[in-house]
Amino acid sequence: LTFYMEVFMANAHAAMSPSQLSRIIACPASVKMCEQYPSFGSSKYASEGTQLHDIMAEVVRMRTSGKNGSTDKLLAELSQEQQMLVNQCITYFDSVYNPNMTLAIEAKTTLAPWGAPQVYGTPDIAMADVASSTLHILDWKFGGGVFVAVEDNVQLKAYALGKLAEMALFDLQQVTLHIVQPRLENFKAWTLSKQDLLDWLHNELMPTIKNAESEQPTFNPGASQCRWCSAAGMCLARMEHHQHMASEVFKFCDEHADVLKNGISAEDEAATLALVEAFKQLDELESSIAEIKAMAFKRASIGQFPGYKVVNGRSSRRWAAPELEVVRALEAADIEPYETKLISVAQAEKLGMKKVDGFSNLYMKALGKPVMVHDSDPREPITTAETTFGAFADSAED
Repeated sequence: LTFYMEVFMANAHAAMSPSQLSRIIACPASVKMCEQYPSFGSSKYASEGTQLHDIMAEVVRMRTSGKNGSTDKLLAELSQEQQMLVNQCITYFDSVYNPNMTLAIEAKTTLAPWGAPQVYGTPDIAMADVASSTLHILDWKFGGGVFVAVEDNVQLKAYALGKLAEMALFDLQQVTLHIVQPRLENFKAWTLSKQDLLDWLHNELMPTIKNAESEQPTFNPGASQCRWCSAAGMCLARMEHHQHMASEVFKFCDEHADVLKNGISAEDEAATLALVEAFKQLDELESSIAEIKAMAFKRASIGQFPGYKVVNGRSSRRWAAPELEVVRALEAADIEPYETKLISVAQAEKLGMKKVDGFSNLYMKALGKPVMVHDSDPREPITTAETTFGAFADSAED
C-alpha cells in the first residue's frame, strides 16, 4: 500500500478522480475526451469551496488534537454567511465523531489495492469506528446550486474503498457516507455493507474503467454527464445527440400543428404523450443553444464572426461626482439623498438572525412560482384552478 501511495501522490490530478466518476460511469469515452480538451481556470465558486475546505480541515484538526485553541482567527477572514456554513459543518461533524475513532483529515487515498490505480483522491473526513465496525466518509459541499444526493454517491463510495484497504486491520464491515451541504440544508447519511461496496466495484466501476481505457470507449451524451465535461463543446457524439433531439421536437411541431394552435383535448392521449416526449428534449437543447450563443459572442468580440459585431447595450446613468458632493447638491434641492429599505429574510438569516428565538415567527414562506418538474421530485403537485374545475366537472358527471 505504501508503494501505491507514493506512486499516486507524485501526481497532482487523477484521470479518474472520484469527483468525476459519476460522469465517467455515465460516459466512459469522456475520460479520453477530457484529456484532449482539459478545463482551464477556476470559478469563484470553486475558489470559495477550496478556501472553506481548507478552513474546515484546520478547524477539525484543532478540535480533535486536544488543543482548545480558538478558531476565531481562522474564521475572521470569512463573511458572516461563510462562518455560519462552517459552524453548521462543525456541528454535524461533532454529531458523528467520538474520540475513540481513528480519524483521517484530508488524507489522500487510492483504489490501487483493488486493481484500479487510476482512481485516487482526497476525502474530506474518514473515520473508522471499530466498536460498530463502521467506516464513516464525510464530504463537505459548499455549493448551493446543485443538490448532492448521498444515496449511491459514487465519489464517496470510491473514497470508502480506498480507506477500507488502508484500514484493513480494523475489519470494518459497513460504510456510512455523509453529505454535508449547509446552503441547501442537506445533511444526509446513507449506509451500505462492505460487500455491497465490493459488488459495485466489480460489477460497475471496474467494467467502466476497462471500457474507458479501450480503443473504442462508449460515448453516452446526456444532460448530467455533459454538464461537467470539459470536452462537451467539442464532442461529435453530443452534437449528434442534440441533432436527434431537435429533430424529435420539430417532428412533433410538424405532426401536431393543430395541437400547438388549438391545444390538446383531454381525450387525446397520443398527442399528450407526444408532447411529453418533445418536452423532455427542451432543457438539453436550451443548454446547447446557450453554449452556441456564448461561443458566437466570443468569436464576434474579437471580430471573427462574419455578419455580426459586439456593441454596447442600453446604458444607464450613474453618479460621477464624489458621493459627498452629490449628497450636498441633493440636500440643497431639498431632496432626501438616501432611501431606507428593510433587508430580506434571507439577508437577516445570513447575518445571524436564524439563531435568535422567535425568528421564524417574523416571516412567512410565500408560495414559489409554479415550475414543471419530473415525477421523481419529492414536492407535492399543486392544483391549479383549471385542474380543480376539471376534477369538479368529472365528479359532477359521475
